[in-house]
Amino acid sequence: MINKESDIKKTENSNVARLVLRYDGIITHELLEGKYKTDIESLSQELDIFIEWSKDEKKTFLIDSRNFKEFDTEERLFIQKNIGKFSRKYAIILKNGLSLYFFNVLYYFSRPTVPTKFFYKVDNAIDWLNQK
Repeated sequence: MINKESDIKKTENSNVARLVLRYDGIITHELLEGKYKTDIESLSQELDIFIEWSKDEKKTFLIDSRNFKEFDTEERLFIQKNIGKFSRKYAIILKNGLSLYFFNVLYYFSRPTVPTKFFYKVDNAIDWLNQK
């Protein structure tokens, strides 16, 4: 788990992930146990929740991608197109090794519309997201 219970303001689940709005304004996305990929239906459901949570102001966003096994082009393009609707800053938690290489290649070929940074440690990502 990437959130402490004391950090959680709101929580909802999509078909594949636990979504959390923290008291510090960070929205987090963490795959549910036994889930290893997402799909457009889940992403659309999550987007509606994220837009509702950020209707007063755009939030920062943290996705824990350490358990992702697959990530299709369609899902990547959906996220790239819609992330700016609710987020002003985006952090991705990675595993060591090839996942950093993979995300750097994706980042190079399709620049995100919001500032994006990759981390190995959740605390470092949260610190960066909370910087003004």
